[in-house]
Amino acid sequence: MTKYWGDALEKLFAARKSLPHDAFIDLEYSDLVRDPIAAVRKLYSRLGSDLSRDAELRLRAFLSAHPNGKHGNHTYTLTAFDMDPIKLRERFSSYRAPFSGYYTNRDH
Repeated sequence: MTKYWGDALEKLFAARKSLPHDAFIDLEYSDLVRDPIAAVRKLYSRLGSDLSRDAELRLRAFLSAHPNGKHGNHTYTLTAFDMDPIKLRERFSSYRAPFSGYYTNRDH
């Protein structure tokens, strides 16, 4: 699977280079999890729009009905899958490079 996803990400970034920079909006997953309303508001702003009050209320209702951990929490480790973090960092280095500032302080 790491070969499959590594190859897929390399193709994605190669294709992405051929499109205008503003054709993409990158959101950090941790920001989305930490404050989904702010992340969606940022997304709307980048699209040149405002998050309407109605849309925000619907989003809040959804989040309330589907809280994080509602069905339990899962903790995954690389060692549980007999994976080497150094090899994975190398394999996904082309994906990680554009986000190097984000990964500087985190071990993902």
